[in-house]
Amino acid sequence: MPDRCSADSLEYWEDFYEDRRSTYDTLYGYEDLRPLLLSLVRPSRQLRVLHVGCGTSNVTQGLWRDGFRQILNIDFSQVVVKLMSERWVEKCPDDSEGVQWRHMDLTDLSQLPAASFDLAIEKFTLDAILCEAKEDLTDPRGVAALHGLHRVLAPEGLFLSVAWGATRRQALLKSGGLFDVEVHQLPGDAPQRPWVYVCRKRMPMPRPSGTLQPVLKQTEDALELVWDLGSMPKSSFQLDVSANELRWTQAGQSTTMALPFAIDTDSAKARWLQAGPG
Repeated sequence: MPDRCSADSLEYWEDFYEDRRSTYDTLYGYEDLRPLLLSLVRPSRQLRVLHVGCGTSNVTQGLWRDGFRQILNIDFSQVVVKLMSERWVEKCPDDSEGVQWRHMDLTDLSQLPAASFDLAIEKFTLDAILCEAKEDLTDPRGVAALHGLHRVLAPEGLFLSVAWGATRRQALLKSGGLFDVEVHQLPGDAPQRPWVYVCRKRMPMPRPSGTLQPVLKQTEDALELVWDLGSMPKSSFQLDVSANELRWTQAGQSTTMALPFAIDTDSAKARWLQAGPG
């Protein structure tokens, strides 16, 4: 193991949390985010919150004080999940069964049901995941995290991302047409202050009846789409692809579809599975 672990590694964070017994926030805590959060959502006992990369932050305490009662805290460090769950049991109010702590990686949310949260919050977690990435937009871990968050959010659900990343992060959050994104900056006198991305889940647009729809096959690092043209001549079908969407035309009618993650167009390939009419 190298002497210095990267901040995107589990070893780094397990070591970081090993001897920590009190809440700790990296520069900015819940009180800094609170005014913007409460302008977007009204505290409710029924509103389901996913706190991603919880660490030892005071976000859960702040949410509880403001009236949120359904909070799932996740982190990929078993050390911090055990620490914070034990700490919550020791200090929590009586009516706190809705607050849970689970060991889970943001890049794999497959354990969570679809549309099971109304609000997701992450604070500098994507920064840690992407700290070694050459490009946020195409990094497979960042893309997997974004796609997973979109899946577990309910229709019109909100995802709040607090980050130091600016241009590159916007490109990732806006990719694939998954979210409508607003950009804010935390208030304060510091010349450098983090950004808050307010991402509202977008739902797929209904397709016009009669349009030819592809069958989508997705793996961890590839995307395959298959159109069954039947007896339609190949010359009547045209396909254009960009990093974030597909556009195809059949018999003069065009349809656009957002891709679930950004792709490398230089590596994209198209082929006919069998010869059809000309």
